[in-house]
Amino acid sequence: MMRLLLFLLCIAEVSLYTACQNIAGPVFSPVIILVVSFAVGFLGLRLAKARLPQMRYLSAFPRSVLKVSGILIFLGLSVWMVVMLIPAFKQVPMNETAYSDVMLTYIHMVKNFTHGKPAFESFSNVSYMISPAYLPFQWMPFIVSELLNFDYRWVAIASVMLASLYFFLQNSKDAQGANPFWKLIIPVWPLVVCLSLMRSNVFAFQITVESLVAGYYLLLVTAIDKNKWILLAIGLAICVLSRMSVALWVPLCLLAFFYSPDRRKAFYIAAILGLFVVVFYVPFVVKNPSLLSNPYQAYLMPIVGSWERNELMNGFSFNAWGMIFLKGSALEKVMAYQKIHFYVSCFTIVLLATAWFKARKVNSLNNYLLFSLKIYLTVFYTFIQLPFIYLYIVPLIVTSAILSSVFITDRAGSRSQH
Repeated sequence: MMRLLLFLLCIAEVSLYTACQNIAGPVFSPVIILVVSFAVGFLGLRLAKARLPQMRYLSAFPRSVLKVSGILIFLGLSVWMVVMLIPAFKQVPMNETAYSDVMLTYIHMVKNFTHGKPAFESFSNVSYMISPAYLPFQWMPFIVSELLNFDYRWVAIASVMLASLYFFLQNSKDAQGANPFWKLIIPVWPLVVCLSLMRSNVFAFQITVESLVAGYYLLLVTAIDKNKWILLAIGLAICVLSRMSVALWVPLCLLAFFYSPDRRKAFYIAAILGLFVVVFYVPFVVKNPSLLSNPYQAYLMPIVGSWERNELMNGFSFNAWGMIFLKGSALEKVMAYQKIHFYVSCFTIVLLATAWFKARKVNSLNNYLLFSLKIYLTVFYTFIQLPFIYLYIVPLIVTSAILSSVFITDRAGSRSQH
């Protein structure tokens, strides 16, 4: 019954960003999102500790039938996604600037880099200047698109589809005690999330490439769930070098490893992360030290403009609270809200660290990492200043590994290995 409740909560979580968007208005909708997502995290942690009930359905559902059915479902959802996106991408050309300057910035950075020019060079877009601030793994993958002359957006889609394939393969293996229904639905949950968001707002996928980052996070949480620490380290490094949103969680992750039987892995993960930073980011910082400036500063004026126009009060974030309840000019409100966002995120990390020290003997490291990442990202994204719908594919897709840890992965009885 509790597992069914978790699954229903996951459906509700996706619905709050699609069919039930802004269901309680811009003030109360983010509260509902926070409660539902927290419930997913806490219930997932509790249920992942329990051994899965023994399978009693194998005679009625031969393993070969389950495997073939699972493959067909995965292929069907993948084809559905591609078929939906082909006309959508044709409808809005990659270099269309009327709706967003996101793609324009990626194109500028990649073209500069491939022609030996500074990737982070400022450039003019009609009536204003753009100073690129995207991290390396948010734009460097598109070098492939530029060299082979195809739409950048397909690289982003390939990222989330390849990560979904890896998630599918890992969770389609025989798992003792897994019910046939969950064996079919859980491995394709990342594709269900993507398709739900695309059907609700395909425009977000036409003008942005956030599915690239979603693929990174799916790789990371799959590695955590399946206890593949080297892949975890690589995935964590790529996530850090794509969006800084996960940066505050990195020390917590390393701390959890340090105060566990896997203490040495904390140093290995830190070393791999450091290597990625040195190789992929430091060369750009050496040429342009301003990249180390306050990350909020680069987005300050666009946020102020949006708040002055009372835009994006869509129920995804507490930004509406900042617009309504904070005092002062739009600039003063935004600067105050940015501090609130930062302090709340830091406080969340402190609470999660305290939880690890108090409960590390009863929770596996893997389960805790999934739980803490889910809770942290929930807080971070529900306090974000510009809550564009495409951003939320990241916290939603992280839920996939929580479902896997509860319905597929059987870690009970082997907790000492973690």
